[in-house]
Amino acid sequence: SVDIEEKGGEDFTPLLKWADEGYLLAVRLCLEAGANSSALSVQGQSALHVACMGNHAECVIALLSKASPELLETKDKAGCSPAWRAAEKGHAALLQVLVDA
Repeated sequence: SVDIEEKGGEDFTPLLKWADEGYLLAVRLCLEAGANSSALSVQGQSALHVACMGNHAECVIALLSKASPELLETKDKAGCSPAWRAAEKGHAALLQVLVDA
């Protein structure tokens, strides 16, 4: 059996890893298995942060469909929200997805 919350490199859970890499199917499977969408990496980033940084819009939409609204406001250790991370990377369309959420 697989521990859906087991942390690997950079303290990434499977959900964080797949959101970071933009693998939508894996993100959906993790969420369906009950993965904690609020789990944080060593940098204090959630799966939503890393999906925003990677411009993985489909993963962001999947995460938003299952996550609590507070996840949008979660700040990482640098004090940045997921929307801030999307904006700093120049992901305007993704930022609009977040604003509309």
